[in-house]
Amino acid sequence: MGAFVKAGHLRPLDAYAEAYGWKKRYSQSVLQYVSYSADGKVFGQGNIYGLPQVGEVVGILYNAAKLSELGLRPPKTWEEFEAALAKAKAAGEVPLQLGNLDKWPGVHVFGTVQGRHVPADQITTLGFGRKGASWTTPENTRAAEQIVGWVDKGYFNKGFNGQGYDASWQAFGKGEGVFLIGGSWLIADLEKVMGKDLGFVLPPGTGSAPGPVATGGTGLPFAITAKSPNPDAAAAYIDFITNADAMKVLTANGLLPIADTEQQKVKQGPQQDMFTAFGTAAKENGLVPYLDYATPTFADTLGAALQDLLAKKSAPQDFLATLEKGLQDLRREQRMRGAR
Repeated sequence: MGAFVKAGHLRPLDAYAEAYGWKKRYSQSVLQYVSYSADGKVFGQGNIYGLPQVGEVVGILYNAAKLSELGLRPPKTWEEFEAALAKAKAAGEVPLQLGNLDKWPGVHVFGTVQGRHVPADQITTLGFGRKGASWTTPENTRAAEQIVGWVDKGYFNKGFNGQGYDASWQAFGKGEGVFLIGGSWLIADLEKVMGKDLGFVLPPGTGSAPGPVATGGTGLPFAITAKSPNPDAAAAYIDFITNADAMKVLTANGLLPIADTEQQKVKQGPQQDMFTAFGTAAKENGLVPYLDYATPTFADTLGAALQDLLAKKSAPQDFLATLEKGLQDLRREQRMRGAR
């Protein structure tokens, strides 16, 4: 979207947002994903250029039967989650299932850990690649140290860096693992095999930072081209497919509506858990962007660096220095382009 905005291909929708009340329908933590400065250079702020219908959020999936066997309940604090990982390991279970061959699943795990140590506004600055973003902070160092600590304690399944993503969540569905950090998009497939044993919660807060902070985003937004001959009709259509009735239709078809999420009637169980999790994070402005949004190549940079960190091939400080260099290299390139 940023490239289209920069090229002048999309119409800003702020006037329509005011007329239709879209800023009341959508929380600010959702609208940030469809907002850009007029020149397309700043992501997450500025004009609104589109509206999505559906959302997604990364949380903690758990096997309720295994928790019960261990005498545990779904974690309500980060401290309880860590205690549950330790107890699962002591009982001979795989505490946390992970398949990181594809590299990006590790980004979701790190993002979840990061959210317990780094303030949400700093994560947002990093994720959107804005000025002032820095990876080499004490908070990010603590996050990197914690995830390495999980490796040292044996909380992940053996060979996790060489296991594929699909193989990982499918193994979790078959009972290999007490927890799985993953997205709301896994709910439908896992519920088919796990039934009532599947649960989903937002990453819980800590004693010092109890509010919800979760990696999440939106489906593709609907926008209006700058040369549209009928922008008013297009805006009316966008309003129609994102209104309260549209959200009910999306729910009835098994999707996660991005507005009025908590007001939808769904059956008890993992789907209700998912709706509650996303609705809470969106309403309380707890959604933070995927970290690979930062630059066009940052997914590769972060994914490779995380594999090395989790394999103990690099120390937390080296890991963060690699990410910092990736950001700085992009900024230098942008400045050189601007100078030309």
